[in-house]
Amino acid sequence: MEKRRIFVISVDALFAEDKTYVETKENLGSWLKHASGCVNTRSIYPTVTYPNHVAMATGTYPERNGIHTNYMFTLTGNGHDHWYWDARYIKVDTIFAAAKKAGYTTAGGFWPVTCWSGDIDYNIPEYWLSHKEDTIENTFPRMGSSPEVMEIIQANRGYLRPGVEHNIDCEPEYDEFIVHCDCDIIRRYKPEVFLTHWCVVDTFRHQYGIDHDKIKEAIDHVDRFFGLIVQALKDAGVYDNTDIFVISDHGQMDCQRMIRLNKFFVDKGFITLDEEGRVKDYKAIVIPDGMSASVYMKDRNNQADCQLVYDTLREMAEVGIYGFCQVLTKEEAVSRYHLDGAFDFILEGDGYTSVIDGFDGAYTVREDKTATKDHRHGRGNHGFMPEKGPKPMFWCKGPHIVPDVWLPEHVVVDEAPTYAALLGASLPDAQGKPMLELLKQ
Repeated sequence: MEKRRIFVISVDALFAEDKTYVETKENLGSWLKHASGCVNTRSIYPTVTYPNHVAMATGTYPERNGIHTNYMFTLTGNGHDHWYWDARYIKVDTIFAAAKKAGYTTAGGFWPVTCWSGDIDYNIPEYWLSHKEDTIENTFPRMGSSPEVMEIIQANRGYLRPGVEHNIDCEPEYDEFIVHCDCDIIRRYKPEVFLTHWCVVDTFRHQYGIDHDKIKEAIDHVDRFFGLIVQALKDAGVYDNTDIFVISDHGQMDCQRMIRLNKFFVDKGFITLDEEGRVKDYKAIVIPDGMSASVYMKDRNNQADCQLVYDTLREMAEVGIYGFCQVLTKEEAVSRYHLDGAFDFILEGDGYTSVIDGFDGAYTVREDKTATKDHRHGRGNHGFMPEKGPKPMFWCKGPHIVPDVWLPEHVVVDEAPTYAALLGASLPDAQGKPMLELLKQ
């Protein structure tokens, strides 16, 4: 099979409903003429970025790939600094690995869960300098960026917002930086399989709400970024031989309040704090995931404690004031959503409440905290069951894509198998199926 090229752009939280406005734009609008895709894309549960991007890149659900949440388990009460950055936690091959085995060169532009990946030749892994000691110079080489890529990173760091050395996830500067790095990688090295991740739409929806006028501004940025990528592909002489996919990971819903479930757990005796407010001991603890949350038992073999916590959670859900309306056991999560992990229970939100960290302070919070870097404090959020809310989108066009084919539905786990089929690569662990209707035979 002849070698082919794909360029995959994940526009975080871009909705299928946004297509009407996107079609009016100069770059994406013209590209969408005779494009193909899907009108009803289904995320995996929970509808948060990292599990969905791993599903999108592996064709597998959390039960098989090992990434079921954005945040690693921590007792600090600050989960936002403990994301699943590390690609080595993924238990199956990604499309990067499959492409490398098939003889392709690979690149990643802030694709989630790609730190320390050995399968990406030109890698800017997603990590936003969340610790005070982190700098661009000491962090990205350690996490997988080669000297060639570091040269590109340094050349484009001026696009980042001044004065935020340790918080580079500011938008639209964050995406501006990544897009210009992407373009330089394309022009210099012409990688054959390139996946990149842009966050301005997601960030603005978190900050302002899902239908605020600022969302059009965010989409305007995306359209401009897309134009820059197309020009870079043309400059490199590979545009006519590149199949482009513009995809998304999840929807969002408007959020009216935030709630600290761990404070209730303290009051109920499930968590004991020391004099400084840190966790001294616990029976159960909550790790928030936006509009859902995971509950971890300290000793899941203690049947009495597990039953007590489960019964309490069920009562809280029935009362209807604690921000969640359903309690799923691990077995129910696996059966209904292929969702498995180290958690013991999943709490599904009520559709207007976001779960946040913290063991003290007010139980519920309504003030605007969008200036913080924790997106769970915004006016829009996600993490809910995938059948709820607006759906993400999936568009594609290129020399090996059948034009004007719109599938009625697909699941994000079908995406990596589709790339693999196009490339002639293999993903033997994939649970999704290639969307062969979109591909020229």
